Amino acid sequence: MIICLDCGAELQILKLDIGFQLVEVTPMDGLRKPKLRKVGGVHKTIQGALNEISHYSLEEYEALALSEMLDVIKSTGEKVIEYFQMHNDYLAQLEQPNY
Repeated sequence: MIICLDCGAELQILKLDIGFQLVEVTPMDGLRKPKLRKVGGVHKTIQGALNEISHYSLEEYEALALSEMLDVIKSTGEKVIEYFQMHNDYLAQLEQPNY
């Protein structure tokens, strides 16, 4: 996920084996590859990486968009948990003998 802020910063959230890392991408200098600078630590959830963005000077619409992203991720997670709970209940009913 790449996030470009009005202040000129380009942020990227990387998926690592151990979690999520927020990095700032420095602009390319000629033919050189862009450099990545770690921002904060490794987070177990993507929400933790998104919360690191609040350390930047955000415009109002950027803060609202960030808040909306966090809400979408949270509600999606809740729906996935709800689905698995319903699926678990369904499987438990299948195991019940019918007389």
